Amino acid sequence: NMKQLDQVIESRATPEQIEELARIRAVQEMISVATEDKEQTVKIYETHARRGYEEIERLRQDLESERKEVAALRTELEIVRGERQKLLAMNPRGSVGALEGHA
Repeated sequence: NMKQLDQVIESRATPEQIEELARIRAVQEMISVATEDKEQTVKIYETHARRGYEEIERLRQDLESERKEVAALRTELEIVRGERQKLLAMNPRGSVGALEGHA
């Protein structure tokens, strides 16, 4: 369809008009290529952004897990310290044998 239209235009157009038409088509092609490039670039950026957001979410979950682990370790440490204090209080000499070296 476009080919037939081109043939009709070229058969009736002046050489200057044909030259102008060729320039218009070249510009249209450049715009088409630029549009395709832009769309591909946008897709690449969207992919990188999505991966970045996924990585951030994974890191947030890791951080939350680490915070829970730290809280559990602190609780355990407090329990051990409390038990050690009880043992030290029960021993009038202030020595608890094996525990003394771990203070």
